[in-house]
Amino acid sequence: MRRLTTALLLALLASVALVSSAKAHEERASTWPTYPGSVPQFRSSGRSEVVCKPDSRARILHKTHGATRRVNLRLLKRCRFRDIQRAVNLARNGTRILVLPGVYKELPSRRKPLDDPRCASMTTQTRTRLPCPATPTSCTARTPRT
Repeated sequence: MRRLTTALLLALLASVALVSSAKAHEERASTWPTYPGSVPQFRSSGRSEVVCKPDSRARILHKTHGATRRVNLRLLKRCRFRDIQRAVNLARNGTRILVLPGVYKELPSRRKPLDDPRCASMTTQTRTRLPCPATPTSCTARTPRT
């Protein structure tokens, strides 16, 4: 019995030592685009495209109630797209993209370079001024080395 108690005590001490040795890491430096202009005005009417997933109906029935449920079920009948990016690619200026409940992954994504030089004027430097790795967005630029 004493051996079992000693073994359990040693295992407990070892697990505490392992947990306490885990350390946090510093976050990577990042850049944030500074876009000219303002946030678009909210529009509730006009041309729109609806995006949904095969399980959107079940999600609507399970997660929504009342007017929200009725509106979403009506929109579901107009669904033409399974991917948000496809709807965006085919939209015209002023088109609203209405996204119904579902799990949307970033595939397929648009084909643009990671560090588009046209977006260089829209970035700001990080506080640490360290170079940051390219991120999979269309308007990021590396922070210059100092």
